Amino acid sequence: ELWIAEGITSYYGDLHVRRAGLRTDEQYLRGMEENIRQLQANEARRWVSVTDASTVTWLTYGGGSGFGRFTVNYYGKGEILGMLLDLEIRGATGNSKNLDDVMRTLHSDPRLKGRGYTNEDFVATVSRVAGRSFDDFFAKYVTGTEELDYDTALRHAGLRLVDGKIVDLPEVSAAQRALRRSWLGE
Repeated sequence: ELWIAEGITSYYGDLHVRRAGLRTDEQYLRGMEENIRQLQANEARRWVSVTDASTVTWLTYGGGSGFGRFTVNYYGKGEILGMLLDLEIRGATGNSKNLDDVMRTLHSDPRLKGRGYTNEDFVATVSRVAGRSFDDFFAKYVTGTEELDYDTALRHAGLRLVDGKIVDLPEVSAAQRALRRSWLGE
């Protein structure tokens, strides 16, 4: 689960710098564009899931071969997945819940005390918090290697990805603007 423990931690690291006012929205979004560019430039993304990359890294450090250099960066892809999940949860709940709620739930769940959480626990918690199943999202993008659907998630905040740049949609609703302000901490 390194894509969660390290990647989502990276997501929050960058997002909290924005929320603290030390970066502008523009600077934050340019950083996410760079993460997306790096992932999209990596051919391994089509063959190696972020779950496999999280697991195989231990084989590499333990003296095994792992995937060698042909792998995805679970920090970078995990950070992107954190953003997409956060936006999808906000979209599914009318911006009343978000990834923060998922993390609080995981860390306060008495069933997980002393053992931590698994990918399955994480999926179940995301689905419970969002009020809908996220099984398909995880099957495609976390345990699978389908191309990430940036625009579906970004649309909740009135954004889209065009030629590697995160830009405003042609028309942005008041609800999308409010979600973006809440997400980025304005």
